[in-house]
Amino acid sequence: MKMHAFWFRWIVQLVAWAIIAVTVAGLFTGAAWLDLDVGGMGLALGGLATAAVFVLLPTLAFAALKPGSLRAAAGALIVCGVLWLPVSAWLAGNYRLNFSAVPDWWWPVTLGLPCASLLLWLWIAVRAVVLRLRGADRRDG
Repeated sequence: MKMHAFWFRWIVQLVAWAIIAVTVAGLFTGAAWLDLDVGGMGLALGGLATAAVFVLLPTLAFAALKPGSLRAAAGALIVCGVLWLPVSAWLAGNYRLNFSAVPDWWWPVTLGLPCASLLLWLWIAVRAVVLRLRGADRRDG
């Protein structure tokens, strides 16, 4: 049973990282699929994919962390990621996220969410390297 849970978790994480990679690649290249309408309600697939990245990045960090302040920060980023799409749609006045007049504070929030998640991942990586160099991850036996 434990081996089944290991593989399930590994596959879910692999799929999440693949979604992040495809979305980031699409955003950087301006892929045509970003403009596809989701469900006929005007929501662009690019907006939905971006919202997914805003949730997946901190969720993967949350799963990698032990309880503590960093995990709480990851949890806060998850909540912010979940709220990003509805707040963006409300501010834009449409699901397409075509902003005619956006408050000055919203763009830093939109850019800050993925940057904060990436900083969290950087901190996790640095901490892992430091622990590895100290030999703290070695097990007796």
